[in-house]
Amino acid sequence: MDGAARGSWNMAVDHAILEACSKGAAHATIRFYRWAPPCLSIGYFQSLSREVDKEYCRAAGIEWVRRPTGGRAVLHDDEITYSVVAPESALRGSVLESYRTISEGLLEGFARLGIEASIVSVREKGMLHGESGACFDAPSWYEITVGGRKLVGSAQVRKDGAILQHGSILLSFDAERLLDALGVRPGTRRDRLREILDKNVGSLNKLADFDLSGEAVIEAMIFGFRKRFAADLECGMLSAAETERARELETSVYRNPEWNERK
Repeated sequence: MDGAARGSWNMAVDHAILEACSKGAAHATIRFYRWAPPCLSIGYFQSLSREVDKEYCRAAGIEWVRRPTGGRAVLHDDEITYSVVAPESALRGSVLESYRTISEGLLEGFARLGIEASIVSVREKGMLHGESGACFDAPSWYEITVGGRKLVGSAQVRKDGAILQHGSILLSFDAERLLDALGVRPGTRRDRLREILDKNVGSLNKLADFDLSGEAVIEAMIFGFRKRFAADLECGMLSAAETERARELETSVYRNPEWNERK
């Protein structure tokens, strides 16, 4: 587990591990981390200018960063983020098949916490399109839900023979704060989106019988991945090369307005 860090650093580290893995300089890696200060991450293809209220975010102490992966906006605050980086050969099959494989590890972790979750593939049922720029307003490919509520929002990118998938596991959820960050003004549309989010989003501390700490969630997810992949996971640190590359990427990419505000 890594400690809480700025969004720009979190994305730079994932990116640096992905590059190292693609070159054979790093083993498959599962990482857990948090964000401080709170940060709105937007998908690679999203428009910052159209979908984020930068003035509100500045006033509220919320940073923003563009992810290297697709998907829609996630407000990272009271949550745990996981990332899986591996050679494509270690997660054989299509993008969908690798999504499902990783979701199965997460599912084992939730079972360890006593949460009866399930994997859904709602794209096949024509339920994919959400009404906002928020990741959690509708489930997507092979994601984790409880009673129809999405519990994990995930996104993936493949580059030079390696896979990066990361996702947000919500401990709690504040729909109003998310809608403010996305610039959704009071009115009929905001009321509708709040209802959609309230219906579709699940958070662990609403679903569990007791409040869960971040540490307890991470321990359960480590158990789940160990069980799913039948492998011993060894604790490790970034290599010197990965750390140096992450510092370069944080400056040149993830703190660079030309990257974050290019759309």
